[in-house]
Amino acid sequence: MIFLLYLLSPTISIGQTKPVPIISSFYPGFSTDTGIYNESIIGSWTSQGLVEEIKIESLDDGSYHVFSVDNSTWNFFQISFKAKLFRIENTLFVDLIPMGAFFSDQLGFQSHTFAIVEIETNSIKVSVFDPYFVSKYLTKNSDRISILRKDVYILVTEPSSVIQRILIDLTKSSESIMETIVFQRKK
Repeated sequence: MIFLLYLLSPTISIGQTKPVPIISSFYPGFSTDTGIYNESIIGSWTSQGLVEEIKIESLDDGSYHVFSVDNSTWNFFQISFKAKLFRIENTLFVDLIPMGAFFSDQLGFQSHTFAIVEIETNSIKVSVFDPYFVSKYLTKNSDRISILRKDVYILVTEPSSVIQRILIDLTKSSESIMETIVFQRKK
């Protein structure tokens, strides 16, 4: 659930002494009845974060391709996600599937990561979950949530219905959000 943090966050420190947990899910967070499509997010967006510009394109299956545009600081690799918006209760989420050699080399399979999204006319706010909070939540609930651990990687192996319950539980605490990144529509 936390790949996005490494890639978009202006505050994450690369030289941290405590390793940041990388949390992902084997299954998507959306289901056929929760997935939505919003054409208004198609286009180019800018931010003050590590990734200064992203582009969002529509895909044929009702999802999106979200990718970074060349950035002078981090131009040695391009971040790329397949993304699907979905709504649970009154909260809009994005399910992000990291794409590209960097991520497939790290895990060896396709995984999902999640964030909360707010869409306004000229801005998209992406609220990234705090990896330490999520790690503690998963550990505390390990009797009812199936996870696999390897070093800093934590993989949730529950089906989408359980992922949705986890996401709703996480939204109930303000401590679960590490940061909100605001993207403005590029003019």
